[in-house]
Amino acid sequence: WSRSWFQLSTEPSMSRPEWIKDSGITQCGCCEFKFGLLSRKHHCRACGHVFCDSCCDNRIVLPIKYGYGTEPQRLCFQCYCENITTTEQHHEMVQKICAKENETAFFQTLILQFINDKSQKKLLIVGRFHIILFSFTNQLTRSFHIYDLRMVRGVEKGNGKCNQLELIFEEGGNPIPIVLRSINCQDLVYFIRRSHSRISVGIPIERSFKLTIPDDWNRSFIAYDSNHLLAGGFYDVYEAFCVYHKAVPSLALKQHIEDLEESPHPRELDLSQCPGVEPDTKLSFDLTPLFSALKVHHYYRSVQIRDISYSDALLSLARVLRANSCISKVSVVNCAGANGGVFELGESLSRNTTHALQVLELEGTNINEKAAESLAAGFKEYRHPLRVLSLRRCNVAAKSWARLFGVFLENPVMSASLEHLDVSFNRLDEVGSQALAAWLNGVNETSHLRSLVLEDTQCRVDHVARPILHLTKRGYLSRVVLAGNRCDLPVCQLLMLLFEHSIKLDWFSLSGCLGLSIPSVQSFFDSFANTHLQQPINFDLSSIAFTPVNNPPHLKLSAALKFVNTLNLSRTGLGYDGTVAFLKGLVDASQDSSWTLNALLIDGLLAPIGSTTLPTTDTNLSTEQQDQVSRLLVNVLDRLRLRAISLGGYSLRIIVPLLRFVGSNQSTLEELDLSRNVTLTDRGALEIARLLRENRSLGRIALENLGLSHAGWTTIATAVRRNSSLFEIAISDPSVDPPIGSSATKENLAKIRTLQQEILCLVGWNLRSRSSSPAGSLLPRFMRAVRFEPIVDELVSNSSTPLSPPPPPPPIENENENENENDPPESIYPDLNFGETAGSDVSTGEQAEQQLHRFDSYLYLDPAPSPPPIVAPSPIPP
Repeated sequence: WSRSWFQLSTEPSMSRPEWIKDSGITQCGCCEFKFGLLSRKHHCRACGHVFCDSCCDNRIVLPIKYGYGTEPQRLCFQCYCENITTTEQHHEMVQKICAKENETAFFQTLILQFINDKSQKKLLIVGRFHIILFSFTNQLTRSFHIYDLRMVRGVEKGNGKCNQLELIFEEGGNPIPIVLRSINCQDLVYFIRRSHSRISVGIPIERSFKLTIPDDWNRSFIAYDSNHLLAGGFYDVYEAFCVYHKAVPSLALKQHIEDLEESPHPRELDLSQCPGVEPDTKLSFDLTPLFSALKVHHYYRSVQIRDISYSDALLSLARVLRANSCISKVSVVNCAGANGGVFELGESLSRNTTHALQVLELEGTNINEKAAESLAAGFKEYRHPLRVLSLRRCNVAAKSWARLFGVFLENPVMSASLEHLDVSFNRLDEVGSQALAAWLNGVNETSHLRSLVLEDTQCRVDHVARPILHLTKRGYLSRVVLAGNRCDLPVCQLLMLLFEHSIKLDWFSLSGCLGLSIPSVQSFFDSFANTHLQQPINFDLSSIAFTPVNNPPHLKLSAALKFVNTLNLSRTGLGYDGTVAFLKGLVDASQDSSWTLNALLIDGLLAPIGSTTLPTTDTNLSTEQQDQVSRLLVNVLDRLRLRAISLGGYSLRIIVPLLRFVGSNQSTLEELDLSRNVTLTDRGALEIARLLRENRSLGRIALENLGLSHAGWTTIATAVRRNSSLFEIAISDPSVDPPIGSSATKENLAKIRTLQQEILCLVGWNLRSRSSSPAGSLLPRFMRAVRFEPIVDELVSNSSTPLSPPPPPPPIENENENENENDPPESIYPDLNFGETAGSDVSTGEQAEQQLHRFDSYLYLDPAPSPPPIVAPSPIPP
């Protein structure tokens, strides 16, 4: 120690003390080292006690009152600490140590550490995240993260001034004890507790270090309130683990957490929405500290991972569940290399009996036989409800399914509480189907299963049809999806009983099923005559390839119209005659005012029988036939008062009268899907623009895959500026949906993309201006993913709930004066005279840029890049 580091204390000192006789002293007064023939005893010149050489090798100049003159005297550690004061050089040394460790010093003190029966003088610094030890002997620094602290034990020694403290850390599973003496033990314990509490808000107390100290050391302090910290202190814990793993904290993650706090579900962490972890992009920051924080912190209830490039995402999340007892929902979608993660997940569920997992969604995750066995073992140890289990596209073999369903049968606590089961796009085959049927039969009296999804599983429907029927009779099962499987005539006869005996069935799907014929589907409709349903049903019969026959019968909805809420016949070709007969049947059945049909999806209905594709060119129907179909569609909208309709694959001549009827505000239509009508082109865009300018009730519209050019999108953008009721729109990127009949150059696509961005901003502003949140959609294109919440858990949304009407638009003064003279004239169908040009009231490039920036600020978005100038559209030939 250099004298220049320290200066004499100015405190008043006592006179020279009387030395204790060393003849009766057998051990050191500090380290309790036993004296022998080769060990020399030393007296402290300040207190007179006897110490060994290592505990009494401190030398400084004592005050004059001690009577030792100006020569440095030997002192024990306690007297040494009491008679020195630190200098500026000492503070500079502390700052250098903290700068090297990237720390901030909260407290510092001199200590005497005991190592192998010898003592060493060191400097101890308590920082925000670390406890740092600096040795004056070899100038070495060693730091311990506060999270590695396992125990603090304090013992009073001697006169109670220089007490003993034991700190036990853990590194790599090995305990590291540190025994020390200090005159500031009470302050040291206090600051260790303060630093630990600052980075452990929200962590259960049992995960804190063990504290054993005398009562008079226990100084109280005000604990940090989690309500005043970001995400209940989660981000502070994340920062601490960033220091622990030597990673840089992500400001993008902080911003995402702050945005979550303003959302309706602040405790649902969706990493796919976090900047820097977007799907199919390279990670911009290390996720290891985040998963470490999730492991110990109990703020978030749900963790979702989707399409990220972190191959160990599921493995890390599984290790989180090994220690976490708060997360109730885990959703992992399309994570590559997850076999090890699924195996670790099963191990975590087996070992952690206090986990709270109630919703498990693994989609697009490969589960081999070993991983499935581990998952089955985890389900076997379940001691609380499992509400939702989704294993879509997981490549689970039929043998593994038999093992999983067998475990379900062995664990009645878990299987009886299961409300939603989705095993779509796997292979059940004969073995898996029999195991599923055995489990459904075994839990028939206790099951609360409400949703069963078996889409494209090669399932033997004849095995599971009867158990499904028994569950529907009990009034629990409300959603059945058998899409993509084979349903021959005997199976159809069993399934018909569902409609006759079900009580709460509200969703039934046979989309894409093989072996169905028009008579078998008609028998489904006829079975509604004897049904006991208490609510309307959503019936999905899309993408069915009926077998072509001579003189095929026609579908009639007379009996089903009273009990069907949504009917989906998209991509199910009925031909011209079948379509006309079907639409006439709807019009005739509308004379009974007790119908419940709200949504009709009939994309590609005019396709030939047996076809499941949409036409990409104009239909081969004659003008009279197209006119008849158009009139029938208008009558269906008018008579049935539909709230949603989807029309794809129709000609311009059929669509235009429908658009004009909707634009006249005579319909109750609230949702319209015009996607995949590639024959509309820019001439159809004029009619869509007219509809958007005049209609006051339409809230959602889909305009994907229309092949519109820049002129068509300009016309629609102009109409959207005048519309105040539209709050949701679906449009496709021009690179995916290039304009038809024009060059798809980069410049042209950039102009279209700029217009689409402005349209989205305008519609987003309408949504923000609404006084209430819009109700759920009736069309699949606008439907959001079903939320499975373990606390308030409504698994299947009731789509029959009436939609709240949009707010009335503000009055427009002198509306006729605002109409542009170049707007399309009131042409009379069927002449289809659309005028020479689109609407010319298009903003200039500078005005468009200002509007984009203005709407970006409304939506809390970063300003969009400067768009290219918006030019007037070229004339469109009639």
